[in-house]
Amino acid sequence: YTYQWQQSINGGPFTDIPGATGQNYDPPVLSTTGTYEYLRIETSGACGISTSNVVKLEVVDSPVATVLPDPGIVCAGLSLQMFAEFVPGTRPITSQLWTGTGTPYLSSTSIKDPEFNAAALASGTFTLTFTVRDGVNCSASASTTVTVSPKPTITNPPADIIICSGQTATYNATT
Repeated sequence: YTYQWQQSINGGPFTDIPGATGQNYDPPVLSTTGTYEYLRIETSGACGISTSNVVKLEVVDSPVATVLPDPGIVCAGLSLQMFAEFVPGTRPITSQLWTGTGTPYLSSTSIKDPEFNAAALASGTFTLTFTVRDGVNCSASASTTVTVSPKPTITNPPADIIICSGQTATYNATT
């Protein structure tokens, strides 16, 4: 037997694919949206030609995701509003989810714009990734880090002093 694979792009005519002469065919990575159709022609010297069924491969645009702030910084004890944006690809978005080490501190992991609550945190750096997925399982993710900065602590406060009228005072931290 001999084989020849053919391709049709967006309803155009079927044409031979150069070098596609095996029983199986793996198309290259397709990044241009459209409808690609494939068929295999099988030839047997004595028995003639047989054509396979047409196999359709549809390439759709993937969604795009972004997150802000990137990076995020929040003081310990406060909160930080997170913002996620996405542009759907060819298909509508069916799910959205935040993941990462910072998710225990989010007001929700399944909404676009949750609040990162650092009320119980003294400091640390946390990762957050926002992922959207559409109905054909195309997905996009965007990641950021949130750094919780510790509150300043006065460890050596200045001491009270008494001066006479007309004198100057200098405050020095105590040791």
